[in-house]
Amino acid sequence: MYYIIKRAFFTEKTLFLLNQITGRTNRKHSDGKVIIQSFNPNEPILHEFTDKTLIHFYKSELKHRKSFNYPPFARITLLTHKHKQISKQDKEIDRIEKILDSKKIKYKSAPALIYKKSNYYHHHILINSLSPNQIIAKLNLNKDWHINRDPLTTI
Repeated sequence: MYYIIKRAFFTEKTLFLLNQITGRTNRKHSDGKVIIQSFNPNEPILHEFTDKTLIHFYKSELKHRKSFNYPPFARITLLTHKHKQISKQDKEIDRIEKILDSKKIKYKSAPALIYKKSNYYHHHILINSLSPNQIIAKLNLNKDWHINRDPLTTI
């Protein structure tokens, strides 16, 4: 089986997929081989994966997540705003960003990757916090907002 790793950024999902691939390869034949092509063959996780010593990855991943305030050390909340008129959306996004700035709440704000779907403009605001409910209560969100706590993806 031939599998290409295009990025040097690995997550649990990548490890799960690699593990699943090797498991399926060895399902019928115990001598099955998996070839992994990478732009960075010296990536430590590749060596940990082939040696089956993933504990180091998990420890470093937890350390990384703690330093950036990612789960399980905080909760991620994705706020998605959709509106048919981009000018009204811009005003609403500005209102929310001013509230977040005044409360000194860290956030990331950007148009969605696919910013126009079904004649609606989409905008994302991503908040990392230990208490997302308190933040959301301060924002007074209208019906144009969708709240996704601990999203599987932020795209």
